[in-house]
Amino acid sequence: LYTPATPDYATTTSNTVHTVRYLTTITGGTPNTTHAHHGQTLTLTGGLWEQGMTGWHRIGGLEVRLVFRATGSNVWHTAATDWTSTAGYYTLHATATTSG
Repeated sequence: LYTPATPDYATTTSNTVHTVRYLTTITGGTPNTTHAHHGQTLTLTGGLWEQGMTGWHRIGGLEVRLVFRATGSNVWHTAATDWTSTAGYYTLHATATTSG
C-alpha cells in the first residue's frame, strides 16, 4: 500500500492489505405478531450466521436489535437489544409502547 508524502509524513510503502467480506444471514427472526398493540409483549428469536472459509456457521457475541416503527411514523426506535449466545442464538423481548 503506497502512501504519498505530506508536510508531516514521509512517503511510505506498507505490506499488502487484505480485506475479506463474508455473507451473513439471520434465521428465524419471525416475531410472535406482525402488528403490535399497545402494551403487548413482543418476542423474537433466531440465529445469526456467516459463511466463512469452511461453510456456514453461527456467530456468537454480536449485538442484535429489535427496531419498531409505529404505523404512520417515519421514525424507527430500538425496542430491545441482546447479544447472540456463544452458539449464535438470540431472544429479544420488548413491550410495545404504541400500536403499529
